Amino acid sequence: MHNSKFIVSHIAARRDYDVATILYQNNQLDKLFIDAYYNEEHLKVFRFLDVILPKKIVNTYKRYQPSLPHEFIEYDWLLGLKYKLRLKLTNSQTNYKPVLEAYKHLAKNTLAYAKMKAQPHSYYGFDTSSKEFFEWAAPKGWFLILEQCIAPRASQINMLKQFQENYGIDQKINIEQCKMLQAREEKEWQLASIIIAPSEYVKVELLKAGAPEAKIRIVPFGYDLNKHSNFHTGILEKRFSEKSKKIRVLFAGNVVYRKGINEIISIAKDLHNENIEFILAGNIHEAIRKDIKLFNLKNVRILGKLSISALHQEYLKSDIFLFPSYLEGSAMVIFEAMSWGLPVVTTYQSGSVIESGKEGYLCHAGDTEKLKANLLSLVYNNKKRLLMSENARITVEKYSLKYYQDNLLEAINFKDKLATVVH
Repeated sequence: MHNSKFIVSHIAARRDYDVATILYQNNQLDKLFIDAYYNEEHLKVFRFLDVILPKKIVNTYKRYQPSLPHEFIEYDWLLGLKYKLRLKLTNSQTNYKPVLEAYKHLAKNTLAYAKMKAQPHSYYGFDTSSKEFFEWAAPKGWFLILEQCIAPRASQINMLKQFQENYGIDQKINIEQCKMLQAREEKEWQLASIIIAPSEYVKVELLKAGAPEAKIRIVPFGYDLNKHSNFHTGILEKRFSEKSKKIRVLFAGNVVYRKGINEIISIAKDLHNENIEFILAGNIHEAIRKDIKLFNLKNVRILGKLSISALHQEYLKSDIFLFPSYLEGSAMVIFEAMSWGLPVVTTYQSGSVIESGKEGYLCHAGDTEKLKANLLSLVYNNKKRLLMSENARITVEKYSLKYYQDNLLEAINFKDKLATVVH
């Protein structure tokens, strides 16, 4: 018999600790193992640090603040500091090394606690970070949940090879990195009791990569509309009341090749004479910044990484959200854009919940001409753009945090319907 309480472990403030929070609210959380952790009441050193450190640093570490009682949390600040430092000092192409070291360190912490359990428990982990724990726990009869947050590494390898072939971008190191992670996640699939996929797209890619279909459960993410509860129909009215204004097309996220930045640059070049402005919000690779400067793209504005409030202002001022990503799990930024009433032009590979022709348009990643045609169909048709804006807002309301919670609990409590779990 399995204990129905879960141990959860992950690095950083993954989706604001949503899994652990849901389990706690359902009386199913045993412990959350993390690295960095902020709690002014129990870690009194922060009362001093909050005053003397720059506001930017304080705001950064305050993100590591789960909405959970202190006694449910096991933290390791040394791990968190070493992880962040190694990431900064390591070449971006080999960032998997500090990531894997952090995963193994966290697994060691979690295993030390798990080994004190008198009977098999339940564990919730994330792709490529759970191998060490699964290898110990599976033979002992633990119930093991694996969340596959993004399309599997086999899909990522295919994407990198495509970049190499189409754009001449050397991806040798990245491909080798993915192969190492691929071996880890394939072992995790083998040992997991249940595999959580955030979208139909991820499920399809899992099956292509050889994951067992019987283990896969689709659980779409949820989005907290209360983050900007002041939304009202006046926003859409204002957007569509301005005559002859420049159409603002917003992209938000890391401005990298995987997110489809080459396609955005190509579309911007083709449409440089149109009354359209492309806004890029997010960290940008220096090589991409140089490309935009080289092509003299005056219809592209680079904002860099924005604060949450500044990004919300960009959503308010924009007309269309463009997200031509090659590979995701289920892009949370699309939920966010929809919540601000933006029609979305994206790809099937984004793992989006939109229906093509209803809240926006879908096409395959890399299809620049189709992306451009979809974009222009919204630019030049105010009526269609308004309808899809309204549909986007209505649809995202369905994907609430309550909807996510209900689906997640149903998936992970599937074990209650089984007499045994076969690994």
